[in-house]
Amino acid sequence: MTKRGMRGFAFGILVSCAVIAYFFYQIYQPSVDIKKEPLTEATVTKYLSEHQMVAVSEDNYNQLKAGARETSADKKSGDQSKDKAKKDNKQVYTTVINIKAGMTTKDVADQLLDNHIIKDKDPFYEYLDKHNLEKYMQLGKFKLSSDMSIAEIVKILTK
Repeated sequence: MTKRGMRGFAFGILVSCAVIAYFFYQIYQPSVDIKKEPLTEATVTKYLSEHQMVAVSEDNYNQLKAGARETSADKKSGDQSKDKAKKDNKQVYTTVINIKAGMTTKDVADQLLDNHIIKDKDPFYEYLDKHNLEKYMQLGKFKLSSDMSIAEIVKILTK
């Protein structure tokens, strides 16, 4: 394409954009008749009833909020006592894990799972991977129990 041809093409695009903009902004005027009603108690009540909602005074709202806090605090204390009772009933497994040369983290996790020290291997793998501790596993015998957290177990195995 020549220099003049390119200029003519650009001028054509410019003119067509100008024509479209003129028609869009000047000629096309959508007729929007928005009738604004004043906000009254009747319109609010009507809206709330249509949407199955209820209006509550600020005092009632604060009382309900305080009641919800008390209820959640009661639930938490009840849950803590249930958790404590569950921990008392929970059987604790204790074992000695022997890590030998050439064992992988998969082998160690299998031993931990077989001896009921951990419930699932995935959190163990994730913790090792997240903290880059796979290469720091030590050889030897380690006494572990099922009431230890994964972090505690890994700390003992990587000493």
